[in-house]
Amino acid sequence: MMLSELTLFTTFAVHHLIIGAGLLAVLWVLTAIFKSSAELQSWLWSAAFVTSALIPFAAMIPDAPQEEKVFPFTEQTDTAMTAGEKLIASTQPSEISEQPQWNVPGRFVYDITDVLYWFLAIWLAGSLWRAVSVAKAFRSTRKLISSASPIPKNSLSELTENIPVLSSTSATTPMAVGLLKPVILLPQSLLEQFDLRQIAPVVLHELAHIQRRDLWISLFQEMIAIVFWWSPVVRILNRRIHITRELACDIRAANRLSAGQHYSGKQYAQSLLDCTKLMLSERRNVLALGLFSKKKDLTYRVNEVLKSKNSKTPKLLTTVVACITFSAAAVSVAHNYAPKINLRTIDFEANHFSKLTRDQSELLIEVIESGDQTSLLTMIESGLDVDTPVVGDGTALIVAVKRNNREMVEALLEYGADVNQSALGDGNPLIAAASTNNVELAEFLQRQGADINAIVVGDETALITASGEGHIEMVKHLVENGADINLGVNAETFKGKEYRTPLNRAANADIRSYLQGMGAKD
Repeated sequence: MMLSELTLFTTFAVHHLIIGAGLLAVLWVLTAIFKSSAELQSWLWSAAFVTSALIPFAAMIPDAPQEEKVFPFTEQTDTAMTAGEKLIASTQPSEISEQPQWNVPGRFVYDITDVLYWFLAIWLAGSLWRAVSVAKAFRSTRKLISSASPIPKNSLSELTENIPVLSSTSATTPMAVGLLKPVILLPQSLLEQFDLRQIAPVVLHELAHIQRRDLWISLFQEMIAIVFWWSPVVRILNRRIHITRELACDIRAANRLSAGQHYSGKQYAQSLLDCTKLMLSERRNVLALGLFSKKKDLTYRVNEVLKSKNSKTPKLLTTVVACITFSAAAVSVAHNYAPKINLRTIDFEANHFSKLTRDQSELLIEVIESGDQTSLLTMIESGLDVDTPVVGDGTALIVAVKRNNREMVEALLEYGADVNQSALGDGNPLIAAASTNNVELAEFLQRQGADINAIVVGDETALITASGEGHIEMVKHLVENGADINLGVNAETFKGKEYRTPLNRAANADIRSYLQGMGAKD
């Protein structure tokens, strides 16, 4: 995997964690302030789950075409405006509000590449393990259903309407299974030790899962969890969905029993506890929705059922509107205010920090120095990225500029080389031309779109370079063609940060006098 893919992967993961954590916090506050039913909460948590998984993908969708974006290694200035004009312009309403763009810094990704490769390996291994677990669960579920026996028609059949109730000696807990043809599966031991009145709450709980389409939601959760198994956001959301979903089914079942058979919440809770004692050896199937879970969760559910007092299930329209409103608001906020993932900047930064191998570098330099365009084209067609830096020399275009090979410069640009692509420690093509005092080539690069005020990390600007190298002809050329004489850079040096400008880097008195005459300041 190339550095650009690693940067995109890391940026996507960070977006998911930040946005997901925000959704978690907002929904936690909302459910704490506005007391709502377990039914509504379960669907709101499900909406948050889907939204947290999808929003990072939306962050990569570009807006309508706009002006060229400013890259972190290519900063631009407008020399035509005075400071006063800029201040006035900044207070005026803008017709185009550009959304901020962000990605994990390429330098950071470059520095931890080995760690990221290990994380990727662990991620893929975990996803594979989870996928195999789901496949095994699917297979075991089918075996359970095929080996189960229908329960003779009795009052349970009336409770479940047209949903079959099956019994199995292999089942370890009551569960609702089957996506297209759902059934309720009961352990044979449960039927042997409890009468119909004790079993009815269990059956109605599983029926509630089927009526709510929880089997499909659970499958979708598992599919997302295969990819995001490492994410604490997904884990927390999955747990909140599970708890509220089970409680929603408890309350549905308790309400139906109290309405039709004179059950109370206390009797339903007692039925849960009785069945739990029998099912202590529970072994949960990830594609089945069973009645029991952790002891702490069961205690919470029992207490909530006892407090429910026939709480009403919200209308379908209310639930749908609440979920759509929450998701739409989250997507809208993220789309309008959260930084977009800048794919082009990711590629630019990746090339800035990437390297060719030593053998590839030597071959490419040899091809450039010899002017062998046929071999260059062959290398490009075989997969060479012309913007990937050569070890210790910059990009192929930078090398061609340093060698003053005009024909190779033209060929590289024709083959798609980026005229502004920088390289760590080697500047960019225009800076290379400035360092060699090649005015003719600098002029050509500018006609091809070279940014005369581009700032490159570790190499400042073309004007600062020319000034520091003592090239008066290049300094004059750049200034006359729009270079900002006061554009300074906080450069990293062995002594620490150093603020550099064309004037304070001037190598001789002639350059200093010229710049001061043009209005340059330290």
